Amino acid sequence: MRYATAELETRGHSVLGVVVQEVDLVLEPAEAPPHANQSPEAEQCKLLYLEIVRLGIALAALRGNLLRLFEEYQLTSRRARALEDVLLPEMDRTLAELNDSLEELDREESTRVRFRRP
Repeated sequence: MRYATAELETRGHSVLGVVVQEVDLVLEPAEAPPHANQSPEAEQCKLLYLEIVRLGIALAALRGNLLRLFEEYQLTSRRARALEDVLLPEMDRTLAELNDSLEELDREESTRVRFRRP
């Protein structure tokens, strides 16, 4: 069997914000002229070759998906480290300063109330 055209059919969907592709090989059969030496072995070899091509396409799509997911993982990991190493310590310092300021205000208020004349 001969094929007139071969096209890749792609479908994409999102997994955790990363587009994951699914790819299939679509073959349109064409009329084949009869060959003098057509053998069942040659036909079987052709079918196996097409299956290898289909599997190779699926494997390439899977590899691309894994690379995109890995890049997103690395980006998320960097963001998490930035939060842990930079933003959280800054917030802890700010909270400590606010707590100190509030304690100071409470002390001043208690002093004012104690020494306030009736």
